[in-house]
Amino acid sequence: MNSYDVGNWVRYKGVPCRVIGHWHDKQWVDHLVLCVPENSGMLRKIKQVTRWRFVGTALPETVELINRQGE
Repeated sequence: MNSYDVGNWVRYKGVPCRVIGHWHDKQWVDHLVLCVPENSGMLRKIKQVTRWRFVGTALPETVELINRQGE
C-alpha cells in the first residue's frame, strides 16, 4: 500500500497536486485531500504559493507520486 505524507506532490488525473491532509471515511479507508496552487507571490525573493484551490479527495491507489516533501 502506498503511503503519502502531507506536503508530497502527486499526479491525480494528469494534474500535479499537493497532499494537504488525510481523511477517513466510516470504514476507516484513507483518502488524500488534494489541492493545486491558485496564486503565488514573492516573499523575500522566493516564489511562494499564497492560496491553494481544493481539488478533492482521492484514494492513494489512484495517484502517482511526483516528489516527496523535502526531496
